[in-house]
Parts: sequence; C-alpha cells; structure tokens
Amino acid sequence: MINNSRIKLILCILFLLTPHIQLASAQADAETFLDTIELKTFLFFHENTDEHGFTVESTTWHTGSSASSGFYLTSIPIAIERGWISYEEGYQCVNTTLNSYYDNPDDPDDFYVENEHGFFPHWFDQDTGNWNGVDCFSSIDTAIFMAGVLTVNRYFAGTEIETVATKLYEDVDWEWMLNGDDTLSMGWRPDTGFLPYRWQGYNEGMLAVLLALGSSTHPIPDDSWDAWTRTYRQAEYTYGNQSYTFVESTSTSLFTYQYPQIWFDLRDKTDTAGINYFQNSVNATLENRAYCAENPNNHTGYGPNVWGLTACECPLHDSGYGAHGPRQNDDGTIAPTGAGGSIVFTPDESIAALRYMNETYGDGLWGEYGFRDAFNPGMESGIGWFAPTYIGIDQGAILTMIENHRSGIVWNLFMQNDCAKKAILKAGFVDRGDINQDGAITPADVVLTLKLAVTGKYDPIGDMNDDRRISSLDALMTLQAAAGAGL
Repeated sequence: MINNSRIKLILCILFLLTPHIQLASAQADAETFLDTIELKTFLFFHENTDEHGFTVESTTWHTGSSASSGFYLTSIPIAIERGWISYEEGYQCVNTTLNSYYDNPDDPDDFYVENEHGFFPHWFDQDTGNWNGVDCFSSIDTAIFMAGVLTVNRYFAGTEIETVATKLYEDVDWEWMLNGDDTLSMGWRPDTGFLPYRWQGYNEGMLAVLLALGSSTHPIPDDSWDAWTRTYRQAEYTYGNQSYTFVESTSTSLFTYQYPQIWFDLRDKTDTAGINYFQNSVNATLENRAYCAENPNNHTGYGPNVWGLTACECPLHDSGYGAHGPRQNDDGTIAPTGAGGSIVFTPDESIAALRYMNETYGDGLWGEYGFRDAFNPGMESGIGWFAPTYIGIDQGAILTMIENHRSGIVWNLFMQNDCAKKAILKAGFVDRGDINQDGAITPADVVLTLKLAVTGKYDPIGDMNDDRRISSLDALMTLQAAAGAGL
C-alpha cells in the first residue's frame, strides 16, 4: 500500500510554504502552486482506487472505470518521480491493476475484467470485473486505458509489468472494431452488437485511431488515417482583430483537443493531411478563451481568466454530465480541467485562469482533491453552483498535462513504445529514416541507425526496408535518403 504518512508530510510542507489555503495569491510561487495542484489531484487516484487496482468513475459514482484506471496508471510514474510514493509502492500499484485486467489463460480461476476481443467496458462492477450493463465495451475508454498501460510499460521496462502490459495491448483486436468499415466503431454491446456511431470528424477518437494503427498484432489498414482525416471540418472564428483557424472538433469541447496529446507528443509534427495538431490545439484553446471573454450569452463570471468549456459535471444536463463548447451547450458551466488540461498549449493563459479561479472562488471550488469538477457562477441566485464531485478523467487531464508542461515525462515514456513510433510513421507525422524526428533525414540519423544496428535495438522509424530489424542496410538506405535530400 502507498505510504499515507509521506503524502501527508508533503502536503503539510506545501501548506506551510503558502500563507493560507488560497494558493493562487499573487505572492504564491508558481512551482509551489503547480506542485499543490498536482499532489492534491493525485490524491484522487490514490484514495479512490480499490484493492484490485480499479479507479472509480467519480467520488459520487463508485463504479469501475477503464478510462479512470488508465489515468491512474499514468499518474504512478509522476508520483514516483515527484517523491510522493516510492518506486516499490508504485510498482505494486501498477502490477495489481494490470493483473486484475489481464485474463491469464493458464489460470482458470483468474480474476479479471471482462473484455470482448481485448476491449474493456466503459464501466464495470469492481467486485466481479463484469460489465455493469451501462454504455458499452468502449473503443475510446479502452484506448485511454491502453495509453496508461503503455506508459507504465516503459517506466517499468524489463519487469513483469512490461510483460503483462504488452500482452494487454497486443490482445486488443482493433481490426474487429472496424466492423467491416474504414473507421472505428465507438463500441460494442453483448445485447445489440456494434454501436451505430463511428469515430468521425476530429475528436478524442484520434487516440484510438493512432493506437490501432500502431498495433503489431491487430492493426487497422494504413489508409484508415486518411479515412479518419477526410471527415474533418475546418473552422475560422474572429474576435476583434484576432482570428483563429483550426480543425474543429465535433463537440467543440476542450477535452477533444487534449486527450490524444496527453500521451502522443505531436509538437512540431505534421501529418499526411498537412495538420500540425499541437498548433491546432493551441488555436482551438485560444478560441475557447476568446469566446468566453466575449461571452455572447452573457453568462455570469465569464472572462479572460474564467474559461474552459469542456465535458464536465453539470446540473443543467439530464444525465448530470455533458460536453460544453463554444456554440454548443454553452450554459454557463466552466470546468477547471478545461484550462488545466490545456496548459501545454496555453501555459500563461491556463496558469492565470487556475490562479484566478482559485483565488476568486476559494473553498467553493477547491477541496480535498484540488479543483472540483465544475462550477456555474450564475446559478443558485447568484451565489454560484459548485460541483461536489471529482471525476477521474477530468482529474487525470489536469495532472498529466501539468506534468507534461513541467517535465514532459508522460510524453517521454509513452513515445518510447514501438507502437507509438509506428503509429506516427503510418499517419505521416515523420518520414521513415528520421530517427531523431527533427523533420529532416540527415547524417545524424545515419549515425543513430548504425548505433541501433550494432546494439540490436529496434526502431520502426529506422526500419527502411520494413523487415522488422535494423541492419547496416538500413543505415545505407538512410544515407541515400539524406544524400537525396541534399543534406
């Protein structure tokens, strides 16, 4: 079990380093502010993950969530590197989760989470591991879980964790989820079969598409990326003298621009469709902020430091949860995960927003696990409504993106996976031979290819003749490519 006393000691130190609980005061050090947000947010995962290693959907709905568990796995290397838990404690946590998901074929009495063709339920019963009948066996929630699996695969390389993590990812039959088409289905149900909805139009489904392309066991066809991108829609919005052009997501919610890039490092990369997705997310985030500052619906509180329209808890939705975005379901509800999860795209604007929201709304918005899920300043006769809830995926986006902003650890770990490299190669983000991924094939790449050949290591980007190994022939072909480019 994780050492609670260590975490409590760190929290006490952080508290003493600040004059009061409103950590966003002008005098508070930026690093201390981010330290505290991260640690408090990690506590959600620490205190809401059971003995099987399953993380709940939220503090008000204690059901197993595959997406929350994926964020939990991703949080463990962060916690170890930040000194909140030990390596041994983190190893035990991750090993428990992975083995609880994995169906060991050699053990007929093995406890595991129910799956179909390697896809896990969106939500499931934590005591039995069985689908709870709500929603489906989900391609996106499985993708988020697998992103966490692949992150710890690299952090705990050379251990049992790597073995089990590799098996979990290789068991996912992405081609089956195509259901005879060229785009992925959103999911499957035992009672009705495949859902009638597919991942089309730009959105968070990009994560699933990339993971499916990179699979070594059940990949989807290479042209699936083109099938995905041809459903995009370009948008341009102008506020004053500032225009924002980007591929707009189907829901216009910020989480759709965040999730794929929590794990895939797409900075300075452009795909076959000519899109720089990192810059695309920068533009979409700035437009979200500009929309809130303009405030066309005259909602209370909106402004340059109160923005972040995204999916979150909302009392105005029948289900209590909904996706918000500019021009779509804008009902006055703001989620801190909107700005917090966008910090890699808009660091100055995001930190300013988090500071302002914490300072302005205090204990109404800030609690035991950091920022509460959402708030609506115009409700409750002007007093404001503040969510009592913390939701796993929203907490996860805050924690992982703040850490990427500070250290890049999630990007660095995840991108070490061969499947990640293969995915960005197939989608055209990098050219074969560009080992250092600097956008050009140069003699430096030749040297790196020779080093791989000598050490016997493999990198899909350096496999010029696609024979699944790196040899001096690949180095020669890389040299020819460099010469052809005039470098």
